[in-house]
Amino acid sequence: DQAITAFSLDNGTNELTLTLEDGGTQTVDFTTVLAAAGTDDQSLSLAAGNILTLEDGGTVDLTPFLDNTDDQAITAFSLDNGTNELTLTLEDGGTQTVDFTTVLAAAGTDDQAIDNLSMNAGELNISLEDDGVAPVSVGLISSDANNNITAGTDGALYLNVASVSIAETNTTLSFDNGTNILTYTNELGNNAPVNLSNLDNSGTDDQTASEVSIADAGGNFTATDVEGALSELAAGSTDDQALSLAAGNILTLEDGGTVDLTPFLDNTDDQAITAFSLDNGTNELTLTLEDGGTQTVDFTTVLAAAGTDDQTASEVSIADAGGNFTATDVEGALSELAAGSTDDQSLSLAAGNILTLEDGGTV
Repeated sequence: DQAITAFSLDNGTNELTLTLEDGGTQTVDFTTVLAAAGTDDQSLSLAAGNILTLEDGGTVDLTPFLDNTDDQAITAFSLDNGTNELTLTLEDGGTQTVDFTTVLAAAGTDDQAIDNLSMNAGELNISLEDDGVAPVSVGLISSDANNNITAGTDGALYLNVASVSIAETNTTLSFDNGTNILTYTNELGNNAPVNLSNLDNSGTDDQTASEVSIADAGGNFTATDVEGALSELAAGSTDDQALSLAAGNILTLEDGGTVDLTPFLDNTDDQAITAFSLDNGTNELTLTLEDGGTQTVDFTTVLAAAGTDDQTASEVSIADAGGNFTATDVEGALSELAAGSTDDQSLSLAAGNILTLEDGGTV
């Protein structure tokens, strides 16, 4: 069971020398083998019976160099790329190195170039400069299902768009009337809800006449809103009915129509309002009195109810239970009133707080 204690390759004589543990050496001359190797890239194999064989011919019987009584295993081997030395470590200890510098130098002298590189029907063809071997072809088109890559008339590849089938994605869009939530679901199952509650103005628009604009195609008014148009109509009216103030601060016209003045009267204080302002951030109206003191009115609820409805007078319908107009909307009714009005009396406030109509009637 003695071990091989040393082996070496003489690059000058191409002889491999083996030394056994108990003494004695044996040499093998590789000159013929190395000369045959030259620039040949043939493979080396070990056949049954310990015969080392080259692909294109040439054998070496390694039987005399084997010691079959030593059953220890090689526990490690490594190749140093810097020195080209192979190092073997045996189970019972001891290492041996083999220098492959000469072998590698001889093997690596084939520096021929690629002679041809072409594409044909989706195949890449490669041939070497002088190796005498037929060109190698590599198919570049996959045979997998749904493959739309095709070879063109010039041999190159292109995507056959006409045969491409694109899978449809599944998306849904739903709306919940109860919560006003619009939900979009994409093909991945992701939901993107949108709350549309703030866009619901149905039944909540209590805007004032000054917020309703008029088209006034007939040019009857200088005002552009209902409030101003009504003021112009009132100022230009020839109606001589009396105006009276009934108990409870109710301002009454002779032919009908009342206004409760209570919210505007303060009979115990005759001081004037010296300033008022509206805070757009808090929606609060602040009044300042002549003798000091302020009062605020919060318009948040009123403004929220007004929403963003900028409808015109032609979009505001009237009931007209008395049948006074042929029109069914405010715009048309105002036009009829403007066209038929002849009342141009004025309203004045005389000394002693007397409210007087030009053609008669005082309060």
